[in-house]
Amino acid sequence: MGLTLDELSGTEPLATTDEASLAALKYAIRRFDIPDAPPLHPEDLPRELAALNEHRYRTELGAVLQKLPGVLAKSTNYAHATQSPDAWTRVADTYSVVYWLAVRFRWMHLAELAFMKQRLASERAHPNAATVAARDEAGTFRNSGDFAGGIAIVDRANVEAESTLEGRDRAFGLSILHLRGLSLAGRLKDEAAAGEHIRAAWRTAEEYGGDADEHGIHLGVVFKCHTHIRSEARVTAAW
Repeated sequence: MGLTLDELSGTEPLATTDEASLAALKYAIRRFDIPDAPPLHPEDLPRELAALNEHRYRTELGAVLQKLPGVLAKSTNYAHATQSPDAWTRVADTYSVVYWLAVRFRWMHLAELAFMKQRLASERAHPNAATVAARDEAGTFRNSGDFAGGIAIVDRANVEAESTLEGRDRAFGLSILHLRGLSLAGRLKDEAAAGEHIRAAWRTAEEYGGDADEHGIHLGVVFKCHTHIRSEARVTAAW
């Protein structure tokens, strides 16, 4: 389709009124391993992350930027206090939102920093968090124009997911990885690789057994979007 990376990912200017939110976000990221007091109401954290993702789904960038620092800080502090895999998975998922936001503003250094912290959190989380982190890592390669490097990340993550995940977690993880591989192969104009990834994505999505809304990712909607824009194996990254 001939789209540039900026057209693909979308770009937005940062209003001057958002500088404080950006500074707060950088502060929360910087203090990943310097925990503060845990939140008084940790039971609210799942709801707050879900609300953040709702803003993300609607591409409400200002709302995401304003709320993200607080959600990230509280989630990280709680994870340090409990050392719970559930809590660290939530931290990793919140860093996935940081990555998404950074890409929209084309803050590529922040996007790379986000996936690095996401990967660190995923090492303390449930195994499926590492798969989402790898998908975002491959996305940083894609958004920087290093499509071959992104494919290498996807291939490595596929091997790991095959050996570490089971059941629906495995089907979901492999689906999102193959979709990322599909977008990268499309950018490389590698029709054979694109065809392999789309067939594998169909297969694993069928194993999952329905639309998914996990880790801030809508699998069913994304997959249908891809199938509608492809012509044979010529795929343009729209995800």
